[in-house]
Amino acid sequence: MSSTPVPAAASTVDASPAPAGKLSRARIVWSIAGRDLRSHLFGLSLYVVVALVLLGISHFAVRNALWQVDQNGLMVLGNPINYPFFLALWLSAVYLGLMAAVAIARERDNGTLEVLFYGPVDSLSYLLGKFVQPMISFVVVAAFYLAYFAASAWYTNLGFTGGIVQLLVLALVLTGCVVAFGLAISAMSRRVFLAVIGFLGLMLLFTLFSVAQAVLLAIPAERLTDVLALARTLVDSVQRGLQWLSPLAYFSRGSAALLIGEWQDYLIAVGSSLVYTAVLVALAVFAFQRKGVRR
Repeated sequence: MSSTPVPAAASTVDASPAPAGKLSRARIVWSIAGRDLRSHLFGLSLYVVVALVLLGISHFAVRNALWQVDQNGLMVLGNPINYPFFLALWLSAVYLGLMAAVAIARERDNGTLEVLFYGPVDSLSYLLGKFVQPMISFVVVAAFYLAYFAASAWYTNLGFTGGIVQLLVLALVLTGCVVAFGLAISAMSRRVFLAVIGFLGLMLLFTLFSVAQAVLLAIPAERLTDVLALARTLVDSVQRGLQWLSPLAYFSRGSAALLIGEWQDYLIAVGSSLVYTAVLVALAVFAFQRKGVRR
């Protein structure tokens, strides 16, 4: 902490003058989002991540689809570019969630957060600004991916037409879930490394339980031993609870509904994702007020 005495007004996040109204709050939110957006879009890290994602997916997913066609001759594949496209969006959503998890903890750790709250900023405006910035970044990234995969489909003659709008909507709400989750983690952390460990650790935990459930459910009943049956029951019970906590589970339900054309389930998945995002942003505001702006 700085050696300069800190006025008492900075000891709590809402001690500074509150915004005069909705227009003032909207301007403050956009000011905070715009500052971070300029830093993000004019930096290199976002484009390095986009390039790595495209290189990896092109090598493994698109190349694999072309290899199958080469090995089997004429094949009927339902929009084979759609899966690599959505996988790229999914990876970018997790990256933006990680950046959101770092955002608040880094400013608090550096001491710049305390200075910011001497102005007409309250916790809600600040959190909304931190939420808007990655969502706009996602739109920019999605435009890159859309152009790249459309060009890939044109060059390779692989299909890339069905359900693009629905995929983009699902990816957008998924990003909202992951970013809100990251903000909640960041608001509860006083150090950057704790926020990073918390975010990545929980993401890994959610993924491991989801994979373990799929593997255990795939084992035929006649091959289940007592130990495997007990493990399947335990993992299935835990996963039923985690599916409401994990932002990735909301994506899984939506993508499964989209794959089989169950539009009612798809709309329910989108709606529940929006509710999840609103709840997590509210939780982040509450945690931020409890933790305060000081290191």
